[in-house]
Amino acid sequence: MGNKIEGTVSSHTAYMREYRKNLKNKEYMKNYRKNNRKHINETDIEWRHTHPEPIRTSNSNYRIRNKKIKNAQRMALRHIPLEGFCELCPEDDKRIATERHHPDYDYPLIVIFSCKECHHYADEGE
Repeated sequence: MGNKIEGTVSSHTAYMREYRKNLKNKEYMKNYRKNNRKHINETDIEWRHTHPEPIRTSNSNYRIRNKKIKNAQRMALRHIPLEGFCELCPEDDKRIATERHHPDYDYPLIVIFSCKECHHYADEGE
């Protein structure tokens, strides 16, 4: 199960992602959650007791540790609308920009419009 290799997901995780996309399986999962709510809640409570740091705390700790990054992302989101195509894609295969990449967080309003895949590679290169 925990066979996560850097940059990839385990085969089980990939299988479950594909499984959840199927409309028939979505209905099954919805009905399962509805009919087994008590069991699901019990296992959730048990999981929270075995994991000492709640998710909300870890998220807020991330925001505190990365204040400059979060401020730059917030400013870009508010002041720079997404428009046009990815600036990092090759000329023959341009995709629509869905994300903003900050080359330098000291300048939060200087962004590069990118697709999800190119943004991933831009972040790896830094």
